[in-house]
Amino acid sequence: MKRNALWTLASLVVMAGLFVAGCATPTPTAAPTEVMTEEPMVKTEEPMAVTGTITLRHGWKENEIASLNEVIAAFQALHPDVTFDVLYTPFDDLRGKFETAAATGGGPSVLIGAADWGPALYNAELIADLSDQLDQEFLETILPAALGAVQYKGALIGLPQTVKGVVLYRNTSIIPEAAATFDDLVAAATAATEGDVVGANLEYGFFFSAAHLDGVGGDMMDQLGDPAFNDDKGIEWLNLLARFKEAGPVENYTDNDVNLFKAGKVGFIIDGSWNMSTFAEAIGVDNLAVDSLAHAALWIRPDGEHLCERQRRGR
Repeated sequence: MKRNALWTLASLVVMAGLFVAGCATPTPTAAPTEVMTEEPMVKTEEPMAVTGTITLRHGWKENEIASLNEVIAAFQALHPDVTFDVLYTPFDDLRGKFETAAATGGGPSVLIGAADWGPALYNAELIADLSDQLDQEFLETILPAALGAVQYKGALIGLPQTVKGVVLYRNTSIIPEAAATFDDLVAAATAATEGDVVGANLEYGFFFSAAHLDGVGGDMMDQLGDPAFNDDKGIEWLNLLARFKEAGPVENYTDNDVNLFKAGKVGFIIDGSWNMSTFAEAIGVDNLAVDSLAHAALWIRPDGEHLCERQRRGR
C-alpha cells in the first residue's frame, strides 16, 4: 500500500548491500609460476583467482529471490571457486538478527537491507567502510541520489542495490503521448476526461509531491537542516501543486488514484515505482508507461535513468 510509506525519501531510494566488518569475504590469490624458455628463467603471473565463501542474508520475497539467484550465477560463472551461503530472514527480523550476530563476531559477509539502517550500524562498528575498495570511475556509474544514501561521515557504508522512487505513470490507451510540460499534461488530461474515465488523478501528499520542489530548483533544507523553501522557488512549488486540480481530481494520501488506475479509468497518476509490476498486470504491460516531466525531480524511467531536472540544468 502506498500510504504506508515513510516520508523520508532516502530510506526508500535504495536497498543497500552492507558489508560486515571483519567477516569472511572472497580472498584473491595470485601465484607466480616459473616458465622455462630458451632465455633465462622469467616469472609470469596467472590471472587473479578469487576464492572463498560469501555469506549473504536478505529479506527478499520469492519473486525477488529469482533475480538474486541470477546475479549469483553470473558471478560464479566468472569466479567458479567462490561459493555462496544465502539465507532468507523475514524482513522485520533481519536487522535485529544481524545486529545480534555481528556484535558477537558472527553475522554474514553481506547484508541486503534498508539504506536507513546504515548510519546506526556504522556507528556501532558492525559494517565496514568500502571507500578504499572501489574506484571513483565505478562510483560515477551509480545514480548520485542512490549513492548519497550510503555515504555517511565521509565513509561509503554500502552499495545501492535497488533504486525506488516516485514516478509519473501513464495509461497509453487513455493518454497515447507523453507530456513534455505540465501545461501539456493538463491539456492531454482534460481532452481524455470523458464519462467514467479521467485524464489525471494527481497526488498532493508530501511524500509524493516533495520532489517537485527539487524539480523547480528549490531545496527542502539547508546544510544545517533548517527549512530552505521560504523563497521564490518554494512559492513556485506551491503554485505548481495548486495547479494539479486543473488536470483532474486530486488525492491526499488515499488509494483512489491507484484503484482507478488499476481499473483502467485514469490516464496519469503519481505513485511509487515499487507498484510498477502490479500496474502492468492490471492494465497490461503494453498500456503502461513511465514518463519524465520538467517539474519532477525523482520521476524515473523503467530503465532506471534518472531524469532529474536539476541534473539536466547541470546543478
